[in-house]
Amino acid sequence: MKYLILLLLTIQLVRSDEIVKYVSTSGTIDLTCGSTTLDTCKSLTAAWSSFLSSHQSGDTLRLVLSDGTYSSDDNSGLLVWGYTVTLESTTSNSPTPNDNTVIINHLVQPIFIVRNTTTTQTSTSITITDINVEFSLINTNASVLQFFSHDDLVVKMNKVYVKFINSTYGSGVIDIQSPDDNIFGDVNVTLNNCNFQNNYGNNGAGILGSTIPTNLVVKESTFSNNYGLTNPGDPSAWHGAFELLGGILTIDNCTFIGNIGTYCGVFYANLAIVTITNTIMNGNRGDVCGAFATDDVKKLTVMDSTFQENYSNYAGGVMLLNRTYGDIVNNNFTYNHAVLAGGVMYSRIGKYNLRGNYMRNNTVQVLGATLYCDEFVSYTLDTDNDWDLNTVSNTDIQRYQGVDCGVVGKTSQSCYFYGDQKMLAEIQNNYFCTVDPFIPNYRYDYIYGVPKGAFAGIGVGIAFIIVSTFILVRYTIRRQAQVLEHFSPKTNQNLLERLID
Repeated sequence: MKYLILLLLTIQLVRSDEIVKYVSTSGTIDLTCGSTTLDTCKSLTAAWSSFLSSHQSGDTLRLVLSDGTYSSDDNSGLLVWGYTVTLESTTSNSPTPNDNTVIINHLVQPIFIVRNTTTTQTSTSITITDINVEFSLINTNASVLQFFSHDDLVVKMNKVYVKFINSTYGSGVIDIQSPDDNIFGDVNVTLNNCNFQNNYGNNGAGILGSTIPTNLVVKESTFSNNYGLTNPGDPSAWHGAFELLGGILTIDNCTFIGNIGTYCGVFYANLAIVTITNTIMNGNRGDVCGAFATDDVKKLTVMDSTFQENYSNYAGGVMLLNRTYGDIVNNNFTYNHAVLAGGVMYSRIGKYNLRGNYMRNNTVQVLGATLYCDEFVSYTLDTDNDWDLNTVSNTDIQRYQGVDCGVVGKTSQSCYFYGDQKMLAEIQNNYFCTVDPFIPNYRYDYIYGVPKGAFAGIGVGIAFIIVSTFILVRYTIRRQAQVLEHFSPKTNQNLLERLID
């Protein structure tokens, strides 16, 4: 009984720490407003000022907005460093974000600002539920959150509809930075059942950009026609939806349509763990890669997702992967396009397992209508990958079948293709070409690629050793190589140089 009473008292104490302020368009502006639904504040700024008049950092505030449209600067610029703030609607039963009846619009600065350049560290928590946020396209400093601090941060957005942000400060909706890149807190952001449309950021990403490690979870949300653009040659990186420099990115059951970036159409992740499941990425476009790019990602998982009509002006119609290791399983890749290389995937340094993927009608103008391997890459290809009708549109290139066969292209001797012999033989037979070529190793029951010319440079002395010492191995390799067309690495390199020039 004693413990029960203590527990109840503890719960009561926790609840009493939360201050509720009610807001409506017909409310008042004073330091005592918002205590009840009948005594409301007129704006977020008025409610925040009333809260600050009697509370301090560390307290919890819940802002409850009645139906209506809240405009002007009176509803933005809340300096919430060190506080826990919830922004919600009195009606929280709208089936989708598009049906929200509380609208905050035409703001000229961020709703929430967290700025701390001191050595003091604390935590800030922001929750937004059942709110529509619509910004004026003419402003250049508006967003939902600008975070410039090395503190802990928790952001939760549930059933929020955000559109028409036009930010030249950084990333469009949420911009996360630290005054010292070597000092940062624990940052967690969750976007659930949200809709982001026609937002713009010019230094980071259209939706969220973080220069510090961030755990970003995105579920059941839609992203359409968002932009991350800068002037050509600007070194700031610029992606349609997200930029993550460290941390964990999880995308599940989401839709990305028509997003555009100077670099990537959807996102860029560096030094992160990335998981994409049950997601649609259609019609996204980037100058460097169509949908997403990764650097130094030790674990990439792309599963049960659809990628269609994504377009890259450079390489990787869907993805451009560098120093990345991952599993790409049970996905649908159709009608994606890259100009230079890799209609679906361009990779450099890494290992990838491809299983159960449907790849059809993908195109490239120069090299590799599905995969293109730069260097130090190995692919494992299983028989249940379905590849057909992938083409190279430049007919001058198609005749160089040793470089590109309409499916897989590569020029480096350090790229290897492993897999079931039937799968690799099917690729060769269907596209009348070699993939550098494949030579079976029966002992390990997989195939690895050895370009013609790999043995040509071996001296007569080593050839003699091979003949005399490993005659059985030599005989097996030679017999299998007879059915393959060869194309020398030197010619490959010359061709690439000519194409790039």
